[in-house]
Amino acid sequence: MGKMAISVLALFLIGCSSSVSKGDLHHLNGYWTIKEVSFSEGTAKQYKGSTSIDFIQWDGKKGFKKKVVPKWDGTFTASDDALFFTITEVGGTFFLNFSKGDTTWQETIVSLSHESLVQKNQEGISYIYTRFEPIETQKK
Repeated sequence: MGKMAISVLALFLIGCSSSVSKGDLHHLNGYWTIKEVSFSEGTAKQYKGSTSIDFIQWDGKKGFKKKVVPKWDGTFTASDDALFFTITEVGGTFFLNFSKGDTTWQETIVSLSHESLVQKNQEGISYIYTRFEPIETQKK
């Protein structure tokens, strides 16, 4: 219960300030591991490990996000599906605008650094990611 309360408090404090700048957006690029999903009613689901991670690529105008699976040799197996997005700024807040087929939706970038990413969807659900760190194996 204590970890969940700390996570909710951290999200509340992050949500009260616009801590993302245009200069931070390059941090989106790379591999991200989902650590927690925080629901609008205050509950949260922790992810201790996942077989897939999210790869995000943004070129300054448009981007995509897709699921990949890390392999022991340091490479990745990628899915064929990709979610395409653009980024807009409204009043100092940055939004990821996704589209897939005829469906579009928006997620707010709550916080972003080299190490962490928090996104919040229109239903108030927050997705907390950390930068993917590959498992180091020593070769003999």
